[in-house]
Amino acid sequence: MKDNIVNGKLNIITSGNFLTFDYDSDIVIDTEINIEDNSIPLRISFAFVSNDEDDKPSATRAFNDGELQIQCINFKGGLGMGVVDPIEIQMTNGKRLYFRYWVSDRGGVQTMREIKYTLYMEN
Repeated sequence: MKDNIVNGKLNIITSGNFLTFDYDSDIVIDTEINIEDNSIPLRISFAFVSNDEDDKPSATRAFNDGELQIQCINFKGGLGMGVVDPIEIQMTNGKRLYFRYWVSDRGGVQTMREIKYTLYMEN
């Protein structure tokens, strides 16, 4: 049985919360969006990099060929970092898709990361 979660005018398509095995390893999430008997593959990838010239945390993102690529720069320590406002990914069958994530350190100094994410679609 699949849960049906609605948040205002948005359906929550999928969400997750997990701990990484390696601190700096890339993350890849493969999922499918099901709309009106169509299954659309979507890949979400996270790359964690350090910038020694500027220690401020930041993130870049790009959407190409069904993949949302997120580069997390200097995401280390503290309460975590991510996006407060959801990222609009694309239109699919006339409905907008949004993505939100948060990355936090867990288990001490640069031991593992906790990743939380949610994928939304307009009703």
